[in-house]
Amino acid sequence: LLNLRSLATNFLRAEVGNGETTRFWWDIWTSLGRLINVFGDTGPRELSIPLFASVADSCDENGWRLRGARSPAAETLHIYLTSIHLSSSSQTEDVFYWLVDGENLDDFSASRTWEAIRNRAPAVTWSNSVWFKMATPRHAFLMWIAQ
Repeated sequence: LLNLRSLATNFLRAEVGNGETTRFWWDIWTSLGRLINVFGDTGPRELSIPLFASVADSCDENGWRLRGARSPAAETLHIYLTSIHLSSSSQTEDVFYWLVDGENLDDFSASRTWEAIRNRAPAVTWSNSVWFKMATPRHAFLMWIAQ
């Protein structure tokens, strides 16, 4: 299951409230995606935000605590963050949700997630002659393998 973690992060989104549980670099909380993927390993040094800092750690009462932009990616992030007002004294908790095909799901759906990640093979004309209601599973399997 741990090997599937990178696949699962594509579906998990964060809506920032007080920013205490959302990780600045690792969670997808901006439209830019995971910021560590945008900036690379030099991002924490470039913006002077620790690697495992929360979003709340990167702001205070006066606004965002970021070093001046030194790259186009940092400038894009600065522009994006100026449109977000994050109060470090907010009582609203961060909310994480599951996003499948652009739709926020209230609950995790294994079937919807599977449909989003699976590779569909093209339909074949012989499937009805192998897989039918009263077929013997062993025979059907061998016939399927033979095709």
